[in-house]
Amino acid sequence: MSDVALGVDVGTSYTKAAAVREDGSVASMHRVASPQIGDGGGLAESYRWWRTVGTVIAEALCALASGQDRLVSLCISAVTPMLTVFDAAFPEHSLSIPYWSVAVMEDGSSPPQSDRRLTDRRLVVLKDAARREKFASPCITDLVGYLNFCLTGELTINSISLAEMGMVAGAVDCETLSVGDRIAPRLVAAGRKMGETSDWSARELGVNAGISVCGGCPDTMGSVVGAGLRGAAESMLYLGTFGTLLSLEADVDIILDAPRLSSHPFRWSLSVPGLGPELELLSHEWFGAGNVATGLQMLDSAASKSEPGASGSLFLLPRWKDGMNTVGAFSFVPGGDGQVGDVARRSRAVLESLGYAILVIAGQLTEPLKVSGGGARSTPWLATLSTVLGLEIHSQDLCWEAAGTADIAARLVWKDRRTRNWHIARADTRSDRNNIHENLCRARALYQMKGWI
Repeated sequence: MSDVALGVDVGTSYTKAAAVREDGSVASMHRVASPQIGDGGGLAESYRWWRTVGTVIAEALCALASGQDRLVSLCISAVTPMLTVFDAAFPEHSLSIPYWSVAVMEDGSSPPQSDRRLTDRRLVVLKDAARREKFASPCITDLVGYLNFCLTGELTINSISLAEMGMVAGAVDCETLSVGDRIAPRLVAAGRKMGETSDWSARELGVNAGISVCGGCPDTMGSVVGAGLRGAAESMLYLGTFGTLLSLEADVDIILDAPRLSSHPFRWSLSVPGLGPELELLSHEWFGAGNVATGLQMLDSAASKSEPGASGSLFLLPRWKDGMNTVGAFSFVPGGDGQVGDVARRSRAVLESLGYAILVIAGQLTEPLKVSGGGARSTPWLATLSTVLGLEIHSQDLCWEAAGTADIAARLVWKDRRTRNWHIARADTRSDRNNIHENLCRARALYQMKGWI
């Protein structure tokens, strides 16, 4: 019989589960669509996420060898900040405030998510909701903490989520999450054991009671571990719902094991909202309705038929600037011949676009770049980005956030990091650096002219 550690990631678009064995191999992986939340803000019913987590865990466990694999540890990551208020007496009575809600201050400014003022404003909204709904035992934590409460009956919040919300005073900040001075969550390290599955959650999920549960973490940390980052100052490119470039402010093990973090653990250089859905939309428009994965593969195939530089065609990207203010829009720019070009040329421009945005916004990188997210499975995309950036891109097998979260769960029972096979993407041998340089100069000029940087 083999022991497995299970990771579940609750993302904006999908909820994913991955099971890993002691040798680091991924035993099973499954995903389902996450509950949809309107862009208009407001509060969302949190219990929907618990039901979704139950579904994806059941599917992932069904894929394991019947009677030959035993679940021994579990870790949940989720989109952050997603503060949640619920009734401990009736956990199905629960409400979450999405990270895009109450994102603008009274003066019209839109500070970054790590600004404590945003957290304080959201707490007011949640405490008012608890009183309005007449919760008998109101509790506030993040979405990970709420799901962990459903798993274990323990009210906690992990150290990374707290730091990402600009709250770095530890237990003192936890007290500010209490409603009416009643119950405050206990601060726990993301990678350390915080409890065990209860009899109730075992029945709900179809697993055994007594399975070790980690403190859990934001989905960003699942991506970091899934990408294989280890040390401070290492950089990661995330290819998913967002296109994101970030670097670590401390070693991964320190971040995971710290009972309290005194500062934000990540430094963000670029965040492109809606990149993954935009690629899916374009593949649908160009290659017809059908399976999303098939459409994206056809986009990759078309892009490989175009020369690097896409004959001068560019695809400009929006980004978050100064908090959650979105500047720019997705748009094509014709090449020197005045044409955007055929599907192959446009596809190449789309896959190159994030590389130009990185060089314009973040500057030239000097070290190989590690990558995470669903887009990391696209070999043509990674090779295209390597060509534009002029450096190697390293990806692990199955580097979804859920696999990284499973690696965190694995640390509870096997103490060290799981390792998987590495793949290296290198620049296209057809690459003419003059074409890339000319495109970069044009992209920089356009971003500046439009005031997007």
